[in-house]
Amino acid sequence: VAFHGPGANQTRRQSATEDNNTIAIPTKSGEVLLRVVQTYKHLGTTMSAVSSNVSQEVAIRSAIMSSQSKKLRKILSHPDIPIHKKVYTCQAYVLSKGAHHCGTWPALTAHQLQSFSKPILMMYRVIVGESFVDKEGPLLHSDDIIRENGFLAPQNIIRRLRLSLFTRLCQKQVSTLMDLVFDTQGHKKGWSKAVFSDLVTLANLSIHPALDPGKHFSSLAEWSVF
Repeated sequence: VAFHGPGANQTRRQSATEDNNTIAIPTKSGEVLLRVVQTYKHLGTTMSAVSSNVSQEVAIRSAIMSSQSKKLRKILSHPDIPIHKKVYTCQAYVLSKGAHHCGTWPALTAHQLQSFSKPILMMYRVIVGESFVDKEGPLLHSDDIIRENGFLAPQNIIRRLRLSLFTRLCQKQVSTLMDLVFDTQGHKKGWSKAVFSDLVTLANLSIHPALDPGKHFSSLAEWSVF
């Protein structure tokens, strides 16, 4: 939960002191009460639920991926193991721990994205033998490593999971949830705004005739129908 706008600081303080605190959210289907908790446990990790941004969560995920990648270095750097199997191992064991639930994140700041990307790019470097430990001399740029080997860019990992969550919401068609998604699209730091940006990016890269880059849908409601 992030608080913005007039009264944000007061509301944040109240959420930290009151028991069973709830936030009333007006939607087209009626008022919805969301309970605010200070922390919650997800896959064994205690996470902060009330924050002005996701910096703390991003830092924790980055630390998890960094620690796990060190354990996998022997596998990822083994010359006899095909690259595609190394990538599968990387995604299944490390990214599943570090990237789970990141589909709920809003757009990250440059610093947050860098923190999330660093351990992933280091694993990619180990896989192709371009790590700072394994090779002397000039190293390939991270963008070149991703492009030449068909790796999934860290930012696209988040995009894919965020769009996957949006797709599931569209399929379920729970009116209260969809109203919240549509009504918060104008919040520039919100999840809905990030989803809309992801969809526009997808349209720009797609060759699908219905996704003409010059004819973007103007709202998430239109995208949800598509």
